[in-house]
Amino acid sequence: MLIIAPVYPPSRGPSGAAGLRARAFACGLRRLGHEVTVICAMPRGARPQRDEGVEVIAVPWLDLEGLGQAIGLRPSAVVKSRIRPGPPRYTMFRRVVTKVAVPDRFFTWIPAAVRAARKALRSNSIVLGSGQRSAYVVARLAHGERPLIADLNDLWSSNPQRPVGKVRNRIDELMETWALKDADRLTTVNELIAEEWQRRLDRQVASIHSGFDPGDFPPLSPSRRNGPVRLVYSGTVYFTFDLTPLYEAIRSGLVEGWLRNDSLELSFIGRLSERVVHESKELGISQFFRVCGPIDHDELLKKLVQADALILPVFEADPYALPMKFFEYVGAGRPILALGPANRLASRTVVEHGLGIGLHDTEGVNEFLRSVVGDRSALPVPDPGAREMFTWQRSVDRLAAIVLELSEEELVEA
Repeated sequence: MLIIAPVYPPSRGPSGAAGLRARAFACGLRRLGHEVTVICAMPRGARPQRDEGVEVIAVPWLDLEGLGQAIGLRPSAVVKSRIRPGPPRYTMFRRVVTKVAVPDRFFTWIPAAVRAARKALRSNSIVLGSGQRSAYVVARLAHGERPLIADLNDLWSSNPQRPVGKVRNRIDELMETWALKDADRLTTVNELIAEEWQRRLDRQVASIHSGFDPGDFPPLSPSRRNGPVRLVYSGTVYFTFDLTPLYEAIRSGLVEGWLRNDSLELSFIGRLSERVVHESKELGISQFFRVCGPIDHDELLKKLVQADALILPVFEADPYALPMKFFEYVGAGRPILALGPANRLASRTVVEHGLGIGLHDTEGVNEFLRSVVGDRSALPVPDPGAREMFTWQRSVDRLAAIVLELSEEELVEA
């Protein structure tokens, strides 16, 4: 197996969803007996070593966002208060990088990655591209006659979380068609996005969930009986995540007297969480919020397990979202609060599998907070049987079946 994945994390440290998925697949296939090599972009400040038997080839690249940060430019969204959700506001630097970086911010990695991939290929290799869009470009250019699997972490063109304008979107459509047309198999992260890819490409697309490794989590301790009720959110606080029902319920609790300063604590951990600082101060409820940037992954999992419940955003504009945090929340074994519309995939998955509850408006949030700050036993209890359905082992087994199928087809052709 030759896996093309720009973001491939070292064994420890913070990592995005794409890196976690690539590593789970690489290490999982290796444990099943496959020889696995990963071509990745050189992580900033670290060179990956051999990872649980997986050979990792890190290719240097020019990180424009990193260079911009080094000279004081801000590559992320403008962090100001946005009490009501709306379109994201980006710095000029971010807007320029978004327009120029085709297909993504790893575009400078492509030539060196193609050379490294071709050098690592063997006659019996199967190539898998996963993660950022540039992975599929590299895989398309490098695989030759070898079987190719495109593991699509997200939509490419017309992505509701990534508005780029009509011209750039047309470029993305053309690149998407070119990069994926050679793939022997297509996989993606959930059933709903698989249906959209099938509509676009007129081809079968297999759904393979991301997952969690039970061994990564500390033991689940009994729920606390004293102290504030702790709700935790992890990940980027996107501008499209509507926090208004949460804010309004907390303000109502203060006015009506059933919410005290020491009875509730909400922790936001991740990128752009400064937004919560601005907004909660404007509304006079900042005493309930604890905010910090990304932290070490092991430390994050510990905080998830220690929470009373976990906040999962449900985006009105993105019907396909079932983010990596969902699987980490399931692994933590704490009840999930799906905050947003009831008809979206994330809400339905939480409720249908007995993993938590849906909170769809201010009234629902108000009722939930009032009940749990008065009696912690009112917190929902997740179904432990459903937890086993979302492990990495199940997902790797599905991918391994596809790999075996491709290998058998190659033998028949030979």
